Amino acid sequence: HTLAIEAGDTLLDARSLRLNMQMLPLLKGRAEVDGVELYDVKLDTKSYLPDTHLKGRAGELTAEAHSIDWKNEQVRLNRFKLKDARFTVALSDTAQKDTVPSTAQWVVQVVQADIERSHIQLHLPGDSMRIGLLMGSAALRGGRFDTGRGDYAVRSLQMRNAGISYDLPHEPHAAGLDPNHLAFTELNLMLDTLHYTQQGVLTAGLGGLSLKEKSGLAVSRLQGSVYMDSTQLRLPALNLRTPYSRVDATVSFDFKALQAGKGGHCHLDVDASIGREDLRCLASGLVDDACLNLLPAQPLTLKAQAEGNMDHLRLPQLSLHLPGMARLEA
Repeated sequence: HTLAIEAGDTLLDARSLRLNMQMLPLLKGRAEVDGVELYDVKLDTKSYLPDTHLKGRAGELTAEAHSIDWKNEQVRLNRFKLKDARFTVALSDTAQKDTVPSTAQWVVQVVQADIERSHIQLHLPGDSMRIGLLMGSAALRGGRFDTGRGDYAVRSLQMRNAGISYDLPHEPHAAGLDPNHLAFTELNLMLDTLHYTQQGVLTAGLGGLSLKEKSGLAVSRLQGSVYMDSTQLRLPALNLRTPYSRVDATVSFDFKALQAGKGGHCHLDVDASIGREDLRCLASGLVDDACLNLLPAQPLTLKAQAEGNMDHLRLPQLSLHLPGMARLEA
């Protein structure tokens, strides 16, 4: 049993603590941690972390880290596991901006990291925003995080039976899909690749995403690849499925195309069928219920192609059909 107390406050309380470290590498400026294990642990950082308060408990926290080289600022985390955890992270209202440039250029490699049945709650200063993450299971493989170059990459990330909440507690609630109060459950995610560079280049391979939102909106499957930098967004083959709708789209979007005289080129190709249930959910609170009740049982269908910019726009195809209500062909 391990217990750490300061001025009557418990900082650390663990039923079991085991640390296995090689001593000889310490003399050479390295640490070889064959294993660190904490079981049934309670943690409260009090004021030890600047502008941050971390408090909670975990059933199991184990790790294995070889080649921790603090001289060359390199870490290799071979294994990490967090199980049956519940933590709250609160950022302080008195957080000060750090005006001293950081010289740390750590390179952290993560071979594998697993989280099971854990919940993390983040509170921003003044309780202005609350973000919650619940993970039935999460598995990260092949992570590399270079803080010096601002380069972050993950080979694969899988999440099952997860949930995400986003809440602005001081904002009023609205009917339907409320962007100020979102709660996603039954979230399953598979990322094939994820890479972000200091230049703001983001690439990701979304192998699959499914979830449900408290408003009733559900996503059965979302998959595709993503490329984005400071000048453009590319979604070469986006496929979205809900229990009632289908959307297949290709998007190529230059941001400067939205400004007259700047050139740029955008291309959109979409083939969609939107069910009444999804239309009602998305439009609830924006459109009167009496109008929503008039929506036909058949889905809205849309086929469209668009390309150009603010100076010149072409619509090679535009077809919209809402059975019994409207039809548009152009």
